[in-house]
Amino acid sequence: MKLQQLLFAVLFTILPLSLIFGQNKTTNFDFFAKRQNSYTLQQTGYYGRMTLFDNDQKYGHFNSTWADVDWNHWVGGGLGLGLKASASWSGTHPLTNNEQLNRSWSISPQLSYGKTLTDKIGLYGRANVTFGVDKDISKSPTTTTTDKANLFGYGGEIGLPYRFSKYTSLTASVDYQHLNTKYDDGKVSDNTYGFSLRMEDYLGCGAMRCDPSTGFSYSRNMYVPGTGFVSYDTRGGVQFGKSKTTYNNFPSLTTTLDHNDIDLNLNGTIYIIKYVGIGAGLEFGHSSSEFSSGNSKTTSTYFEFDPELFIHLPVTGGLRNLFFKGGGYFGSDRVEQKSGTLTFTDKESITGFNVGVGYNAFFSEQTALRACVYYGSLTNKDKDTDDKTQRRGIGATVGLMHSFRF
Repeated sequence: MKLQQLLFAVLFTILPLSLIFGQNKTTNFDFFAKRQNSYTLQQTGYYGRMTLFDNDQKYGHFNSTWADVDWNHWVGGGLGLGLKASASWSGTHPLTNNEQLNRSWSISPQLSYGKTLTDKIGLYGRANVTFGVDKDISKSPTTTTTDKANLFGYGGEIGLPYRFSKYTSLTASVDYQHLNTKYDDGKVSDNTYGFSLRMEDYLGCGAMRCDPSTGFSYSRNMYVPGTGFVSYDTRGGVQFGKSKTTYNNFPSLTTTLDHNDIDLNLNGTIYIIKYVGIGAGLEFGHSSSEFSSGNSKTTSTYFEFDPELFIHLPVTGGLRNLFFKGGGYFGSDRVEQKSGTLTFTDKESITGFNVGVGYNAFFSEQTALRACVYYGSLTNKDKDTDDKTQRRGIGATVGLMHSFRF
């Protein structure tokens, strides 16, 4: 059985069981009640400026800024209106002044219908339409060229949120997305579907209040033994698909690429001493792409472990939400390229560290907006040649996170 068939078989086994067990159950919590909001706990913004080094020789800098929003408002009768939007700006700026820039944005209006099955389980279906633009800009001292692509797509999702705390759920979903990327000289049509796990909040507008307006009661017992946080980048998923490229000047020429991705990201913090938290992140990724002709295939495997220490100000009031952090990066990256009978393999080790300062701004009993500014250094070292590249600089992140008791 193919992987995609297995995923859909699992989903359509779970859904009927959920419907059966959801019948005739008294529910005190309605996932999709009127004026309810649902949003994904995720990183919503980033800015970074990193100086680039090749074997300790500076050769330029890289900057990146992006924002991401995923939000739905339930208007009543199980009907939901939502929006998923993202925008990014990035650029590589070598000392030679040959710059490579990217500017992109996409927006996806969403229409959903949901049904609360039990006090803990909901079920929804969702459809979306995507519009966007992607621009690659190459600049030299004498010329500037721009390659612009228009994006249009549509898709759907079936989600099964399981509420494991007061209003936060772990949501399993299967989805399908069709996306056309149209360039001046051709078009790429991509069909992708997969399975994902992520965290969502289901929270009414009336339940959202700034922590200062409550006398900082939301954060009163957050940094003592027995509490912890699940960070905004915790999620996992499997995706697979096929993309087809056609060329305007050569209508009979097409290329087809099969691709699949596995991503797992776990990140959390626990407090075993008052105002002192120990955290860690674990990231794993595997991807492969292969042309249908079978002559070329690329496989990539990535692993990283990031231990961290958080220290808060030992004070009462809102300043206890201020924290200082420090941590390390340890990992590996392996890329294998096959072309005909030839195989090329690149293996790198990853090491680094970061130190920073941040603040947790609670706006409900268990959810906070975390902002953090940090200095980081990351080194990739080739395991065969000992050549290394480095990135050093300042980063800033903003994201939503969930607190818990254990």
